[in-house]
Amino acid sequence: MLTVLIVLVAQAFQPVFAAANDWTLVPGVRVGPITAATVRDDLARLFPSGAVEDDEIELDEGMLQPATFVYRKDPSQTLAISWNGKGPQARPKQIFVCHGLRRGPCRWRAAGGRSPPGAATVSFDAAWRSISAIPE
Repeated sequence: MLTVLIVLVAQAFQPVFAAANDWTLVPGVRVGPITAATVRDDLARLFPSGAVEDDEIELDEGMLQPATFVYRKDPSQTLAISWNGKGPQARPKQIFVCHGLRRGPCRWRAAGGRSPPGAATVSFDAAWRSISAIPE
């Protein structure tokens, strides 16, 4: 009986863990499980407990902006998300992929397997098309 319960609980959480382990950047579509429709509260169900935290990001010298970090303790995995507004309905504006990475590989990959050379920025303007620093 206990074994059946453990299996059922594991199956219930499988989609959440699968989404959190998706390291694919798809221009115009998504960054891992994050899409243009994602709001801040969605991150708690898309990523493991303790992986998401709010803070500020320095965009230019001395210019701080509120941001949400995912996997902040490991720059090879870190996402820094700035939002297009405040409040519960704000959507991603920019996602800084492998934010803070100084050397070593970035875990994130563009569709097709390309890896950003260090940190990259995904800009979610109206068309959600731009990923800079990923070679074509």
